[in-house]
Amino acid sequence: MLKAAQRKKPDLATWLRPTLKVNRTPEFERRVVEPWEYATLVRTLLNPPLAPSRRNERNSLWRDAGDAVQLLRLTGGRLNEILRIKLWQVMWSKNVLRLEATKTENERDIPLWTPIKQVIQARMTDGLIGDEYLFPRATVETFDNAIARACRKAGSAANLNYGRRNGFTLHSLRHTFITDMMEATNNDIPLVMSWSGHKSLESFKIYL
Repeated sequence: MLKAAQRKKPDLATWLRPTLKVNRTPEFERRVVEPWEYATLVRTLLNPPLAPSRRNERNSLWRDAGDAVQLLRLTGGRLNEILRIKLWQVMWSKNVLRLEATKTENERDIPLWTPIKQVIQARMTDGLIGDEYLFPRATVETFDNAIARACRKAGSAANLNYGRRNGFTLHSLRHTFITDMMEATNNDIPLVMSWSGHKSLESFKIYL
């Protein structure tokens, strides 16, 4: 539209969009999630309070959110990576979970630690997996937003400082995972970077 207007009105040929400088402050802190905060959020999602309507639909979504939160915490993955895990990525014979990093267009293998297995096996036992995806609703474009919204509502119901200044978000679970892995491996940066999917130390620094 702008180019068409510039062609018709020569005086617009050198017109540039005005720039507005906005002083923004980070809405949320980059911080680790305390164990009790994580446990409370998961417990609330897996045992949601009664809903006035559409209870089954809400409970199903919150179960997906509860499982996603656990996998985010246990793998350090990004939300879109976790919600779109395909069944073939769970490599039982190799004892690894392969995450496809859409942000960096590469793959990485996470050890299939027992807690990860337990979450996946529970979904299989309860018939919550699809023919292709661990989360059947992975193909729905708004699935990410629905999961994030469920977590905000659960955080509010549990009186958690979730999604507010100095609080935590789903991405904070990635910071938590990396922090814990750095401690567990005695600061083995290359190993932890291989799990987090970072290709440069510069981008990894914000998690240190």
